Amino acid sequence: MRPYLLVNGIIQTCDVAGNRVDAFGVADGRIVAAGSVESARKALGADHDVIDLDGRAVMPGLIDAHNHHALGGRADLFETHVPPTATYDEVLGYVRQAAENTPPGKWILGGAFDIGMAGRLNSEAALADLDVASAGRPVVLRDLSYHNRWSNSAAMSAAGITDNTPDPTNGTIGRDPANGRPTGFMLEAACAMVDAAMEHATFDDAANERVARHAVAILNQYGITAIQDAMTSFGMAQTAASLDRAGELNAWIVASLLAHESPAYIPGPIGQELFALKDQFRTGHVRPNFAKIFLDGVPMTGTAAMLEPYRASAGFGCCYRGGATMTLPQLSRLLADIEKAGLAAKMHCAGDGATRLALDAIEVLRDFNGPSLLRHQIAHASLIDGFDTERMARLNVTAELSPMMWFPNVFEESIRQVLEDAVLEKSFPVADFLKAGVVIAGGSDWPVAPSPDPWVGIEGLVTRRDPSGTFPGANRPDQAITPLDAMRAFTLYAARAIGLEEEIGSLEVGKSADFVILDHDVATCPVDDIADTRVLSTWFAGRKVYER
Repeated sequence: MRPYLLVNGIIQTCDVAGNRVDAFGVADGRIVAAGSVESARKALGADHDVIDLDGRAVMPGLIDAHNHHALGGRADLFETHVPPTATYDEVLGYVRQAAENTPPGKWILGGAFDIGMAGRLNSEAALADLDVASAGRPVVLRDLSYHNRWSNSAAMSAAGITDNTPDPTNGTIGRDPANGRPTGFMLEAACAMVDAAMEHATFDDAANERVARHAVAILNQYGITAIQDAMTSFGMAQTAASLDRAGELNAWIVASLLAHESPAYIPGPIGQELFALKDQFRTGHVRPNFAKIFLDGVPMTGTAAMLEPYRASAGFGCCYRGGATMTLPQLSRLLADIEKAGLAAKMHCAGDGATRLALDAIEVLRDFNGPSLLRHQIAHASLIDGFDTERMARLNVTAELSPMMWFPNVFEESIRQVLEDAVLEKSFPVADFLKAGVVIAGGSDWPVAPSPDPWVGIEGLVTRRDPSGTFPGANRPDQAITPLDAMRAFTLYAARAIGLEEEIGSLEVGKSADFVILDHDVATCPVDDIADTRVLSTWFAGRKVYER
């Protein structure tokens, strides 16, 4: 491809200084000039093409620091979409419709049902309803958080679940309160049992490669050119590396290799066995640089580890704080092994108690092993005690954010039902993070968030309101940040968080030519228009990979 120059547009570099430039030049997939038109022409030489932006806006390609691209691709290609607002009868209706279009013996996959229906789903009566609706086909439905499942008798049979099957560690097989028999409702690690049966019956290498291609194509439509995959199996990493070696991967993928048994089923090796294979996956655009740890579950089911008690209820009782998946000595030992393998940790912490535990363990490591260049992450960073914000800065820990789920919406409504208002008053402290010097990074958690659309998250960071207008009010408007900082959360800051600051995140000389051309300037448009931003084209390593 011939070198080219981009001119006559609003070019936001998202660099540290917040510079805008008049032009930038690209050669061999890299940015070779960024500044005045004259200097860029000089750097490119006489033999180059010119792209006239005609007043349109340009910014770096966006980075999604928490993305389950394989699960997102599967959801879009293979699953039945169940809106989280669906009633019990409506969920059954979606299953009946899916059964009509699913051959006998094939699995019905879908989500995301409202976890608020847990009491009704955890019964033999509900299991019977699901069995009838599915007409004998195995069914696995996910809840809104992706941490829980509702499955039918055929799925439990395929998974080998009987009346006598014990609960796994950190998981619960739902049982009818009247007779103790399994209902098909699964919490946390129990989900892996039905997921494993579904995985072996449904997906092979060809399907997984199709899923990866499809997922990256979806991401490119939103202007995303890099992700941190938040829970990466051997097969996922192998597929990404294979596509990249073939020149067919249109995004950077930073892998988070699973460090221990998790709520989800992950085929293949995990932990040290997987870490030892990491260099097999390392390519120009695939970087297996992180390990994934689950420290707790989610607030909606009382599985998030909290510093203060949940609301008193029949389910939780009084003074219930949830719990972590491991103790401080266990976590400290695991983190030490992860650091020894040359990896940083991405730690799922939905509750402020889990974050406290994570920082305590990192502090133990620093006391024993001294400073480290490895930058660990608190994934989701949603409920943070003020004391721990300062510690995150001091310990060089990233606040990985999920702003697509932070403004008033169905997620927040479900959390408010179980946590006290005083606890929620310390939620999502993004402005405090920046003030303290904590690196922030935006992520979608797609497909937990139904779309990886970063523009919704950027507007949410700026307004703290629901961009769709469905849910009124604002979630802690005192923690709103500027449009430029919100853009950097998905560009420069995110690149720093995932260890690719030298490669991507800003339009600067020497970096990969990853950029997007937009219909308006996100930094200066009315803030209520940010979520409506249209990506006109997406460019990865200097190549156009998407055009509207």
